Amino acid sequence: MANYRLIFLLFSLLVSSFTKLIAQDSSAVRASEIFTEHKGKYMYRAHISIEDQELTGLLMIKKYATGHYRLAMVNELGLGIFDMEFFADADTPFVVHSINEMLNKKQVINILREDFESICVNFAQWEKVSDVKMERRYHYRGKRIYQLNAIGQIQSAELRKWGFWRHKISLEPTKNPYPASLFISHRFTSLSILLTFVQ
Repeated sequence: MANYRLIFLLFSLLVSSFTKLIAQDSSAVRASEIFTEHKGKYMYRAHISIEDQELTGLLMIKKYATGHYRLAMVNELGLGIFDMEFFADADTPFVVHSINEMLNKKQVINILREDFESICVNFAQWEKVSDVKMERRYHYRGKRIYQLNAIGQIQSAELRKWGFWRHKISLEPTKNPYPASLFISHRFTSLSILLTFVQ
Protein backbone atom coordinates (compact mmCIF):
# COMPACT_ATOMS: atom_id res chain seq x y z
CA MET A 1 0.00 0.00 0.00
CA ALA A 2 2.85 2.35 0.86
CA ASN A 3 4.40 1.69 -2.55
CA TYR A 4 1.19 2.74 -4.29
CA ARG A 5 1.08 5.96 -2.28
CA LEU A 6 4.70 6.72 -3.15
CA ILE A 7 4.07 6.09 -6.84
CA PHE A 8 0.92 8.25 -6.75
CA LEU A 9 2.81 11.06 -4.97
CA LEU A 10 5.66 11.01 -7.53
CA PHE A 11 3.17 10.95 -10.40
CA SER A 12 1.26 13.92 -8.92
CA LEU A 13 4.47 15.95 -8.55
CA LEU A 14 5.48 15.15 -12.14
CA VAL A 15 2.09 16.20 -13.56
CA SER A 16 2.07 19.36 -11.44
CA SER A 17 5.56 20.40 -12.63
CA PHE A 18 4.67 19.69 -16.27
CA THR A 19 1.43 21.70 -16.00
CA LYS A 20 3.26 24.68 -14.54
CA LEU A 21 5.86 24.53 -17.33
CA ILE A 22 3.18 24.48 -20.02
CA ALA A 23 1.26 27.32 -18.36
CA GLN A 24 4.37 29.50 -18.11
CA ASP A 25 5.36 28.90 -21.73
CA SER A 26 1.78 29.38 -22.95
CA SER A 27 1.66 32.75 -21.20
CA ALA A 28 4.91 33.75 -22.90
CA VAL A 29 3.50 32.85 -26.30
CA ARG A 30 0.24 34.70 -25.69
CA ALA A 31 2.32 37.80 -25.04
CA SER A 32 4.18 37.29 -28.33
CA GLU A 33 1.60 38.34 -30.88
CA ILE A 34 2.83 39.57 -34.25
CA PHE A 35 1.42 43.02 -33.46
CA THR A 36 2.16 43.30 -29.75
CA GLU A 37 0.62 46.70 -29.02
CA HIS A 38 -2.74 46.77 -27.23
CA LYS A 39 -4.10 48.68 -30.23
CA GLY A 40 -2.55 50.49 -33.18
CA LYS A 41 -2.46 51.23 -36.92
CA TYR A 42 0.15 49.76 -39.26
CA MET A 43 0.69 50.75 -42.90
CA TYR A 44 2.32 48.31 -45.32
CA ARG A 45 3.18 48.47 -49.00
CA ALA A 46 1.47 45.36 -50.36
CA HIS A 47 2.26 43.22 -53.39
CA ILE A 48 -0.16 40.37 -54.11
CA SER A 49 0.68 37.94 -56.91
CA ILE A 50 -2.05 35.55 -58.03
CA GLU A 51 -1.58 33.39 -61.12
CA ASP A 52 -0.43 35.88 -63.79
CA GLN A 53 -1.99 38.93 -62.09
CA GLU A 54 -0.30 41.48 -59.82
CA LEU A 55 -2.01 43.75 -57.30
CA THR A 56 -0.06 46.50 -55.56
CA GLY A 57 -1.00 49.24 -53.15
CA LEU A 58 -1.17 50.11 -49.48
CA LEU A 59 -2.52 47.85 -46.75
CA MET A 60 -3.74 49.37 -43.50
CA ILE A 61 -3.89 46.98 -40.54
CA LYS A 62 -5.84 48.34 -37.58
CA LYS A 63 -5.77 46.52 -34.26
CA TYR A 64 -8.52 47.39 -31.79
CA ALA A 65 -8.38 47.24 -28.01
CA THR A 66 -11.11 44.58 -28.15
CA GLY A 67 -8.64 42.20 -29.84
CA HIS A 68 -10.05 42.27 -33.35
CA TYR A 69 -8.41 43.50 -36.56
CA ARG A 70 -9.54 45.36 -39.67
CA LEU A 71 -7.49 45.16 -42.88
CA ALA A 72 -8.12 47.43 -45.87
CA MET A 73 -6.06 47.59 -49.06
CA VAL A 74 -6.21 50.27 -51.76
CA ASN A 75 -4.23 50.52 -54.99
CA GLU A 76 -2.12 53.49 -56.12
CA LEU A 77 -5.23 55.24 -57.48
CA GLY A 78 -7.06 54.89 -54.19
CA LEU A 79 -9.44 52.19 -55.41
CA GLY A 80 -10.35 49.53 -52.88
CA ILE A 81 -8.87 46.04 -53.25
CA PHE A 82 -10.44 44.53 -50.14
CA ASP A 83 -11.74 45.43 -46.71
CA MET A 84 -12.06 42.62 -44.18
CA GLU A 85 -12.34 42.22 -40.43
CA PHE A 86 -11.29 39.49 -37.99
CA PHE A 87 -13.12 39.21 -34.68
CA ALA A 88 -12.10 37.36 -31.54
CA ASP A 89 -15.76 36.33 -31.12
CA ALA A 90 -16.15 32.72 -32.26
CA ASP A 91 -19.72 33.38 -33.48
CA THR A 92 -18.61 35.94 -36.10
CA PRO A 93 -14.87 35.42 -36.64
CA PHE A 94 -14.56 36.92 -40.13
CA VAL A 95 -16.40 39.47 -42.28
CA VAL A 96 -15.64 40.69 -45.81
CA HIS A 97 -16.92 44.25 -46.19
CA SER A 98 -15.77 44.58 -49.82
CA ILE A 99 -13.42 42.85 -52.25
CA ASN A 100 -12.07 43.43 -55.76
CA GLU A 101 -13.79 41.44 -58.51
CA MET A 102 -10.57 39.61 -59.39
CA LEU A 103 -10.29 38.28 -55.81
CA ASN A 104 -14.01 37.69 -55.31
CA LYS A 105 -13.90 33.91 -55.58
CA LYS A 106 -14.71 31.60 -52.67
CA GLN A 107 -11.38 29.74 -52.90
CA VAL A 108 -9.33 32.97 -53.01
CA ILE A 109 -11.31 34.52 -50.12
CA ASN A 110 -10.71 31.37 -48.03
CA ILE A 111 -6.97 31.54 -48.76
CA LEU A 112 -6.81 35.24 -47.85
CA ARG A 113 -8.77 34.50 -44.70
CA GLU A 114 -6.30 31.80 -43.63
CA ASP A 115 -3.32 34.04 -44.49
CA PHE A 116 -4.45 37.10 -42.57
CA GLU A 117 -5.91 35.08 -39.72
CA SER A 118 -2.39 33.70 -39.14
CA ILE A 119 -1.07 37.28 -38.96
CA CYS A 120 -3.91 38.62 -36.79
CA VAL A 121 -3.80 35.75 -34.31
CA ASN A 122 -4.55 36.94 -30.80
CA PHE A 123 -3.26 34.49 -28.22
CA ALA A 124 -4.45 36.54 -25.26
CA GLN A 125 -8.03 36.51 -26.55
CA TRP A 126 -8.41 32.92 -27.73
CA GLU A 127 -6.11 31.26 -25.17
CA LYS A 128 -5.69 27.98 -27.04
CA VAL A 129 -1.93 27.54 -27.16
CA SER A 130 -1.05 23.87 -26.94
CA ASP A 131 2.00 22.08 -25.56
CA VAL A 132 5.43 23.56 -26.12
CA LYS A 133 7.55 21.95 -28.83
CA MET A 134 11.31 21.98 -29.39
CA GLU A 135 13.17 25.06 -30.60
CA ARG A 136 10.47 27.40 -29.26
CA ARG A 137 7.88 26.13 -31.72
CA TYR A 138 4.27 26.48 -30.65
CA HIS A 139 1.09 24.96 -31.98
CA TYR A 140 -1.92 27.23 -32.11
CA ARG A 141 -5.49 25.95 -32.55
CA GLY A 142 -4.09 22.62 -33.69
CA LYS A 143 -3.02 23.65 -37.19
CA ARG A 144 -0.72 26.68 -36.96
CA ILE A 145 2.90 26.49 -35.85
CA TYR A 146 4.77 29.62 -34.73
CA GLN A 147 8.56 29.81 -34.45
CA LEU A 148 9.95 32.31 -31.93
CA ASN A 149 13.45 33.77 -31.84
CA ALA A 150 15.65 34.00 -28.74
CA ILE A 151 13.90 37.13 -27.42
CA GLY A 152 10.37 35.78 -27.91
CA GLN A 153 9.42 37.48 -31.20
CA ILE A 154 7.51 35.45 -33.78
CA GLN A 155 9.80 35.06 -36.79
CA SER A 156 7.91 32.53 -38.88
CA ALA A 157 4.64 30.66 -39.02
CA GLU A 158 3.05 27.94 -41.06
CA LEU A 159 -0.44 26.58 -41.49
CA ARG A 160 -0.65 22.80 -41.75
CA LYS A 161 -3.56 20.61 -42.78
CA TRP A 162 -3.61 16.84 -43.19
CA GLY A 163 0.15 16.69 -42.58
CA PHE A 164 1.08 19.18 -45.31
CA TRP A 165 1.90 22.86 -44.93
CA ARG A 166 -0.52 25.12 -46.82
CA HIS A 167 1.16 28.46 -46.31
CA LYS A 168 4.35 29.77 -44.75
CA ILE A 169 4.95 33.23 -43.36
CA SER A 170 8.41 34.72 -42.96
CA LEU A 171 8.72 37.82 -40.78
CA GLU A 172 11.55 40.29 -40.42
CA PRO A 173 11.23 41.32 -36.78
CA THR A 174 12.53 44.65 -35.46
CA LYS A 175 12.71 46.42 -32.12
CA ASN A 176 9.38 48.05 -32.99
CA PRO A 177 6.07 46.43 -31.98
CA TYR A 178 5.48 45.34 -35.60
CA PRO A 179 7.45 43.40 -38.23
CA ALA A 180 9.41 45.27 -40.90
CA SER A 181 8.17 42.85 -43.56
CA LEU A 182 6.06 39.74 -44.00
CA PHE A 183 6.14 37.28 -46.89
CA ILE A 184 3.43 34.66 -47.36
CA SER A 185 3.96 31.77 -49.76
CA HIS A 186 1.64 28.87 -50.60
CA ARG A 187 2.23 25.26 -51.42
CA PHE A 188 -0.77 24.43 -53.56
CA THR A 189 -1.59 27.80 -55.18
CA SER A 190 0.39 30.45 -57.03
CA LEU A 191 -0.78 33.20 -54.64
CA SER A 192 1.90 35.06 -52.69
CA ILE A 193 1.81 38.21 -50.57
CA LEU A 194 4.67 40.56 -49.68
CA LEU A 195 4.10 43.28 -47.09
CA THR A 196 6.75 45.95 -46.38
CA PHE A 197 6.25 48.46 -43.58
CA VAL A 198 5.94 52.08 -44.72
CA GLN A 199 8.22 54.35 -42.67
